[in-house]
Amino acid sequence: MCFKKKNGDEINSAGNLNLFPEFFSEETQKKIKEAFEITDEFAYILSKYGWYISANMSWVFVFEVFRAAKNNDNSFINNNMTCYYRDNLGIIQKQIIEKFPERMQIISEAFEAHRREMYFSSTALFLTQTDGLCKGRLFRHKKARQLLMNEKKRRSIFEAVLYNESAINVDTRKTDKSEFKSDLNRHAVLHGLDTSYSNEINSLKALSILCFVADYLES
Repeated sequence: MCFKKKNGDEINSAGNLNLFPEFFSEETQKKIKEAFEITDEFAYILSKYGWYISANMSWVFVFEVFRAAKNNDNSFINNNMTCYYRDNLGIIQKQIIEKFPERMQIISEAFEAHRREMYFSSTALFLTQTDGLCKGRLFRHKKARQLLMNEKKRRSIFEAVLYNESAINVDTRKTDKSEFKSDLNRHAVLHGLDTSYSNEINSLKALSILCFVADYLES
């Protein structure tokens, strides 16, 4: 069962985390702002599970997922993130194509492959398009990622999440990967090392990082 939003949960989205309605009391606004100070940390923790937030998620949903990540509740995270990306597939496709129209054909093919349950293809295509948006430096070593960060005007959450090592970009030669809760790895997928990643969750995880980059990486 997916986490259900209550009335009013869509007041703010994760893409606009610093705006607070005036009808919140001063004390409530203060508590919310204090909570948002740990957003970057929790977003990075979530990336260890192979998932990334969308700027269109309600902040209530985001913090429910962040809390689950802090509590090591992998089942809750997978269930609810899967529900979110599955339910919003069409909207996400439309938004990415509108933002990057030059990629329309390949983005459309990636989504079509996902809908046809061709998860080997969709996962690989989502990952390559993410890499392309970041000029091929997102999944490389830390120095290359820093060059990308230096070139872009970015929200702090983008830097906090993608500058650090996560499940999707951890070196496949690393022997101790116990801190990561996801087996999906870009290098292993695109270099043919992993032959068992074909499932809906992995395809949606790959979509989630594409969505995250498309939402938070400013052109």
